[in-house]
Amino acid sequence: MLNKFSKSEQILIFTGLILVLIVLVIIEGWFVAYLWNWLMPIIFGLTTITPWQGVGIFVLCNMLFKSTGYNSSKRS
Repeated sequence: MLNKFSKSEQILIFTGLILVLIVLVIIEGWFVAYLWNWLMPIIFGLTTITPWQGVGIFVLCNMLFKSTGYNSSKRS
């Protein structure tokens, strides 16, 4: 698919995709921090977090709970 683009265009596309991914992770981290600061102090008495800590929680949850695609029910 990328063969129709020159090498410099491929690098530009790859760089753009990486930047978009970084921005999306930061936005999702800010969303996690907003939800945390809205709910957790009231419900559980926990302290508030910064948006960067929200990014960390988002990344950690993705690593811990994201499916690896392995389905144990398909064993024979």
